[in-house]
Amino acid sequence: MIRRMSETTVHSDPNRTHEPQTSLLPTYLAHRDEPCPSCGYNLRALKTDRCPECNQQLVLRVGLAEPRMAAFITGVVGLAMGLGFSVILAVFIAIDRLTNNYSTGIEWQEFWPMVIGSMVLGVALWCWLHWRGAIRRASAGIRCTLAALCFLASGVTAYVIFAVLSSR
Repeated sequence: MIRRMSETTVHSDPNRTHEPQTSLLPTYLAHRDEPCPSCGYNLRALKTDRCPECNQQLVLRVGLAEPRMAAFITGVVGLAMGLGFSVILAVFIAIDRLTNNYSTGIEWQEFWPMVIGSMVLGVALWCWLHWRGAIRRASAGIRCTLAALCFLASGVTAYVIFAVLSSR
């Protein structure tokens, strides 16, 4: 009876996610006033891993003291700035055209760069927020490059809007 090493050896995968330690949660909360992250209920002396108020499951985790958020926040600001600019300018032009009785009314040629720019920047902002974890885990160079591309996208949108509006 010869057993292979693969049958008897337990391999540990360092990338494997471990089950959260719920047995340590009541110990941690035994003498601490901590609010539930969902409803704010005081969890002092909690006996289970669920909030008695909102019934949400709770876990005790280790987190970074200073998470890498600078590039992520920079990207959000860059995309939101361009999106806000496009939307506010479109609203301003629409109100101006409708209230000042222009004979031609609102022309699509004035709005296509703002509408398309708003849609592109809105989708980019949604993607940026959706994949925030992957962005924060990326290398510093990739994070900085992506944040710079967010500002570049907003700048290109503003340039196209001004180019179209000034050509009229």
